[in-house]
Amino acid sequence: MSRLVAVAIAVATAAALVPATALAAPGPRVGSGSKTCALGPKANCSGVKARWIVEFHGNLKGINLQGADLRGADLRGANLAGANLRGAKLRHADLTDANLSRVQAGPIPGKGKRANSGPYCGLSCQGADLMDVNMSGANLANGNFTDAVMQGADLQYATATGATFNGANMYQLRGNHLSAASASFQKSSASGSLTDLTYASLVSSNLTSANATGANLSLADLAGATLTSANFTSVNFTEADLETATHSGWITTGATWSQTTCPSGNVTSTGC
Repeated sequence: MSRLVAVAIAVATAAALVPATALAAPGPRVGSGSKTCALGPKANCSGVKARWIVEFHGNLKGINLQGADLRGADLRGANLAGANLRGAKLRHADLTDANLSRVQAGPIPGKGKRANSGPYCGLSCQGADLMDVNMSGANLANGNFTDAVMQGADLQYATATGATFNGANMYQLRGNHLSAASASFQKSSASGSLTDLTYASLVSSNLTSANATGANLSLADLAGATLTSANFTSVNFTEADLETATHSGWITTGATWSQTTCPSGNVTSTGC
């Protein structure tokens, strides 16, 4: 065997032993000036500006996108588990089927209220995995969360005006003070005794056929909401406002009524 052949065989053997991930090409470089980064797991892309040009569907696990401007980004199917999206601008971003479990969103620590509103409105998150996501204080206005998995998600103080949650699995959702005016929870599963929507603003929201079994809706504002065929078994309606709500076919077996304002406008502690 010639020396050249032997060397070639050795090189080929060594290459075969290198993990495929090590040989994989890095993701595209985004940003401009001194703020650039190559997309990939645990990459530091905080503050980068890349509007309407990002398309990536691979592994972004643990990436830091705090304060990044990724408006219009195509991140369908991307793995963003554990990513930092605090203050990120994701208006019109497409996160369909993305893995967003354990994502950190909402306020940027130590910044003012304006910087605390991300991720911004218009997110497309149909079917996204949002299990245990922290979006407290986030602006989710007009977001599409159809069929999203949201068990354990923390939406405290989040704004979801005009958002759609049709078919979303919201079992054990944490959401004190969730503002979801005009949001649609049509056919969503919001069941579980830990579903906490205390003080929630759900004015004119659509909860048609929603399953909110065991939820805490005390002090919630559901004025003008559509509650048709919704399942409110064992729900706590203490001091909730249901005035002018549409409620034909709803189920309220075992519900708690205390100083509740009924759809008719009457205040009751015995049931609407």
